[in-house]
Amino acid sequence: MVGGSGGSTTGAEKGDDRGRLFLARWLFSPLAGVTVGDWFRLMRGYGTRIPPRYWPRTAFTWMMSLLNSALAGREARRYGAAIEEMAVRRPVFVIGHHRSGTTHLWNLLSQDDRFAYPTVLQAVFPHTFLTFERAAQRWARRLAPRKRPQDNVSFSPESPIEEERAICTSTFLSIQMARHFPRMRDRFAKYLTMRDASAAEREAWKTALHRFARKMLVRHGREKTLLFKAPDHTAKIALILELYPDARFIHIHRDPYEVYRSTAKMERDTVPLYAYQRPDEASLQSFILWRYRAMYDAYFEDLDRIPPGQAIDVSFAELDQSPVAVIERIYRTLDLPDFEAARASLNRYVEAVAGYRKNAYRTLPPATRDQVAQAWRPCFARWGYPE
Repeated sequence: MVGGSGGSTTGAEKGDDRGRLFLARWLFSPLAGVTVGDWFRLMRGYGTRIPPRYWPRTAFTWMMSLLNSALAGREARRYGAAIEEMAVRRPVFVIGHHRSGTTHLWNLLSQDDRFAYPTVLQAVFPHTFLTFERAAQRWARRLAPRKRPQDNVSFSPESPIEEERAICTSTFLSIQMARHFPRMRDRFAKYLTMRDASAAEREAWKTALHRFARKMLVRHGREKTLLFKAPDHTAKIALILELYPDARFIHIHRDPYEVYRSTAKMERDTVPLYAYQRPDEASLQSFILWRYRAMYDAYFEDLDRIPPGQAIDVSFAELDQSPVAVIERIYRTLDLPDFEAARASLNRYVEAVAGYRKNAYRTLPPATRDQVAQAWRPCFARWGYPE
C-alpha cells in the first residue's frame, strides 16, 4: 500500500535503512525463491558471466535454492491435491506500462477484500509460500527496505507485487531476466510478448501462471477473485485469454514523456537490486524505447481478441483526480459485484494517501524528447497526448 512520507527519521532509523538497502543491493535477490535444479541449469548457462562483486548474491541464491527445493517437495505433497482442484474464475488483470500508475490503481482496487492479490513473499517464493511464508515474514520485516527505491511508495513483505515475479522465478521465461543479467538483455527479449517463444515455452509460461493462481486461491480462499498486476502482461493478452477466456483487463495509460522519465529512474534504481552483472547504462535508453513500443504493438494487435465487457481503459490523470469515481466506473463496466460494499474502505484509503508526494523529474533534453516522440508516436496519437 502507498504510505505517507511525512514525519521525522532518527539517526538510528537512517542507519537501519542504510543497512537494509545494503543487503538488498549486494546480498538478497528477487530470485531467492528458485529451486536448486533450476538455479543449476541457469548457472550452467550464465554462471561464468557473473563478476566477483556479485558472488555474495550468487552464493546467497545458491543457499536459498537448496532450502526451496527441500520445502517445495513438502509443499507439493501437502497441498498438491488442493491446488489441482482450484478453479480460477474471472481473474482481473491490471495492465499498462511500468510507471503508468498500475500500482496506484492496484492499491485502490485492493481495498475490496473480496479480491486476493500476490504479496512480495508469495511471488518471490512461488514454490514454497504456502509453507514458508510465515517464517519468511519475520526475517523480511527485519531486513527488507521500508520503501521502494524508485519512488515514495512504502514497501513490506505484505505489499502487492506483480505475479510476473513468480513466473520469472519458476520458469525464467520473463523479460525481468534482463534485470538480473542486464548485459544479455537481448537473450530475454522474446519473453516480453512470447510471440517468438517456442510452443513449449508458451505452455510452460501458462502452466506457471495457472499453478501460481491456484495456489493463491488455496492461500486466500476459493471464493476470492484474483487481482493481478503486471506491466509485462500488457503484451500477453492473447496468451492470457487462452488460459482464462473470462479474464477482465483494466488498462491504464499516462503521458508517455512522464512514463519515460519515471521508467528511466526506476531502471537505474531497481536493477542494482536484481543484477548478477554490472548494469549496462549505455544500452538502457534503447531498451526502454524498444520495450514500450514492442509492448504496445502487441497490445493493440490483441485488443480485438478481448470479448465485449471484459476490458476498460483509464488514464492516470483521471484516476489521480477522481479515484473513487474511476474505480466505480471500472466496477460497472466490468460487471464486478456490488461497488457499494467497497466504497467505505476505498474512501478511507484515498483520505489516508492524500498527502502522497510524487517524484519530480527534470525536463527531458530535446534530443531525448524527439526520440521518445518518434518511437512511441502511435501511443501519443491513440490517447491524445501532445508530442
